[in-house]
Amino acid sequence: ADLANVMNHQRPFFPMTECSVYKLGLEHPPAQELRMTHSDFLILPKETVLWIAEPETDDLEVRRSYRNLYVLFNQYVLKGEVNIPNNVRLSDFLVRSVAEKPFQYLYRVEVRRPDPSRSLTESNIVSRLEVALVNLRNIAGFYDVSEDSSKPDLSGFLR
Repeated sequence: ADLANVMNHQRPFFPMTECSVYKLGLEHPPAQELRMTHSDFLILPKETVLWIAEPETDDLEVRRSYRNLYVLFNQYVLKGEVNIPNNVRLSDFLVRSVAEKPFQYLYRVEVRRPDPSRSLTESNIVSRLEVALVNLRNIAGFYDVSEDSSKPDLSGFLR
C-alpha cells in the first residue's frame, strides 16, 4: 500500500511491526550504536511524526511538475523536490495539503544541518534519501527554491 495514503487516512495512529528505536540523529541509516531498543509492535500517534524515510521506488512518482523546496525544522532542513500538478501554485498546493493530506512525498532529499555563519545553500549535507514522506503539519516552515534564486539565509528562522 502507498504509505502516504495510510498516513493520510483518518485513523490517528500508525501501527508498525519489527521496529527499532534509535537516539535522536540526522544520519540515515542510523548507526547501530544509537539503537535503543527493538519491538515486535509499536504504535505512534500520526500527529507526532515529522517524516519517514522511504525505500527507493518508481511507483510513487506521478509525472507532474517538480519544485525545489526547503522544508524547515527546528534544528535541521530537508531539501528536496515536491511533485505537484501542473499549473498549481506551490503555496496553494501546500495549504490544501496541510488541511487535507498533510503527509506528502519529497524526492531526492538532502538532510542538512544549518550553520549560522553560512547561507542555507552552503549548509552541511548530513545524509541523502531518495524519498521521504513529510508531515507538513509538523514543519517549522518551507521555502521555495529555484535553481536561479538568490541564496536564502534562513539561519535566524531556525532555532
